[in-house]
Amino acid sequence: MIRWLRLVATATVILSMIGLGVIAGLFLVAAYFLTQAFPLGMEGKPAMGPFWAVVAGTAAGISIGLGQAALDHAVAYAREREQFGRKIASFQATQFKLADMATEIGAGRALVYKAAWLKDRGRPFAQEAAMAKLYTGELARRVVNEALQIHGGYGYMEELPIARFYRDQKVLEIGEGTNEVQRLVIARHLGL
Repeated sequence: MIRWLRLVATATVILSMIGLGVIAGLFLVAAYFLTQAFPLGMEGKPAMGPFWAVVAGTAAGISIGLGQAALDHAVAYAREREQFGRKIASFQATQFKLADMATEIGAGRALVYKAAWLKDRGRPFAQEAAMAKLYTGELARRVVNEALQIHGGYGYMEELPIARFYRDQKVLEIGEGTNEVQRLVIARHLGL
């Protein structure tokens, strides 16, 4: 599953770059994972099963891919954009933003990999999938917002992928279980 989550992140970046956006990637990848994880008629497994946890994990992988793409574009832009006679990548404020973005993506990736690791071993993973979905959906919003900030007004231009990332990231907070639903799932697993 971890291999496939890496593929999800890569596919999301590619789909976003060619203009298909996160929504198309989400449905494409979710459909694949669902057919692989819970084929109809599989003995001993319900046809629906805990499919929402697999989808939440897939959505989390897509959020990581979107955040990574936004970070990559922000780093590239910071290295080329000059302000006050210097590349904006040389300013400490920009460096701190990029470092925070990379740190959040790394933490989100670890949550996604933990949920995938548990699933690969046949252990309960619904709580971890909900945590990964919740955290990565919100991190995608924060990372894309910071990437847009680094791009300045130019980030709103439709020619740049950052504008599309900004639009696409919202579905990752509300699609496949809103953040509020993910919080409820986590709370129930805590016995609340």
